[in-house]
Amino acid sequence: MVHFLHIGKTGGTALTQMLKEVHSSRYHFKIHPHEFTLQEVPEGHLAMFFLRNPVDRFVSGFYSRKRKGQPAYDVPWNEAEEKAFHAFETPNALAEALSSDEGKVREQAMDAMKGIRHVNTHFGDWLVSETYLEKHKRQLFYIGFQENFSEDVKQLYKKITRKALKTEIAKSHQAPEKEDKYLSAIAQENLAHWYSEDIQLYQFCKKLAQKVN
Repeated sequence: MVHFLHIGKTGGTALTQMLKEVHSSRYHFKIHPHEFTLQEVPEGHLAMFFLRNPVDRFVSGFYSRKRKGQPAYDVPWNEAEEKAFHAFETPNALAEALSSDEGKVREQAMDAMKGIRHVNTHFGDWLVSETYLEKHKRQLFYIGFQENFSEDVKQLYKKITRKALKTEIAKSHQAPEKEDKYLSAIAQENLAHWYSEDIQLYQFCKKLAQKVN
């Protein structure tokens, strides 16, 4: 049994579709909602997940929720999101505001970071810590990365079926090209600080993937 941990904004929706269609006599895949974590994987079972550069994931999560999940979904804003998107038009504006000289603006930015879905989650919510991953690395079936999605999906498919994947698996929820993804040096610095633990865990998983995959 291989449990798929669906970490938000990492290409999981497209991967879920592939896992539902793949056939294997050796592995059975269990698809879980976002809330399912590595700690919930039963002893003796395996787990897999995809990650994404935390800063890129922030930008993707910001716009995904600004669009209310459209076009794939239509999930209304919560109260915090409504306030956030009225205050900050772009991810850069929100990220820069985290170090604003104005206390009220900083407070608004911190509330937004804690209130916008996807933006307010961290890899540790699913994976706990480097120590936990190292201790349970024998349970890890595959670690993929959104940045190398096509290549990693092909590698995963071959690991499951021992055959080459003949068709491409397209990423879901492609962002409209018109979205402003620019991040200033100040914004990047603020995000690097905000997501420092995520970045460290992401880099650790990059190295761990070489042993697991």
